[in-house]
Amino acid sequence: MLLSDPKTIITQYHRLLYCKRHQLQDVCQSIRSLGTGEAAAAKSESTDTQGDDSKTAKRKPKPETLERWAPGLRPESTVEYACKGARIHDVQIRSTDDRRVNIVGPRSKVRYEYSVTFDRPSIVDHFGMLIKSTSGMPLAGLIQRPAQDSGHQYSAGTTVRVTFDLEIRLKNGTYFFNAGVYGSAGSEPTYLHRIVDAEIMRVEHAGQTITTSYVDLSQDPSAPGRVEIISGNGKHHSPRLADRTQSTQTGNETPTSP
Repeated sequence: MLLSDPKTIITQYHRLLYCKRHQLQDVCQSIRSLGTGEAAAAKSESTDTQGDDSKTAKRKPKPETLERWAPGLRPESTVEYACKGARIHDVQIRSTDDRRVNIVGPRSKVRYEYSVTFDRPSIVDHFGMLIKSTSGMPLAGLIQRPAQDSGHQYSAGTTVRVTFDLEIRLKNGTYFFNAGVYGSAGSEPTYLHRIVDAEIMRVEHAGQTITTSYVDLSQDPSAPGRVEIISGNGKHHSPRLADRTQSTQTGNETPTSP
């Protein structure tokens, strides 16, 4: 009735042995429908093959991720301004799986983070960041305002971690990140601390890009838009060489464009 592996045969035998009399015919039909030994062998072979494949897959090295860390890529143009009540430190770019990175791919999602420690009571208006080109051109900036439940005021000794969630839409190249905290510590509002070129990032695209400037605004980089004919057939006629030769021989020269 059934040719299969021992476990399957025993399981179906128990079904047959303990079924009700009125269920006997249905159970027999169900067991027959499980297939012949040939089908079971094919299934077993498929399982064995998948097992080998899975072992091979485990042995294969993992492909290099787009986001990675290059120890030699460090900013050499960092300018740190005087602290006026706060100090920015531990500036990093991190991947979504919480690895420190400085090389990213197209549309990589990363976090730009830094810590701020206050050495005197301070009122903060906002924490900020800026991305610049290597020539110093500002490309994008964001601010984070303090949580409302903390009242914007921080006592001496307080440390906060500031995070900006970013999607990198930049062309191939190297970019710098600034960091700053703006507020007051018993004086007029000013930068409590600011670091120019605090961190560096390189964007690498594997293939050709469609971006003609620094920022990629396309929804889909593989299909940024459309070109549609809305009038006429859109064809451009250019006389073939044979046509030009024939018209010259007959004395009817084809006029050329001015």
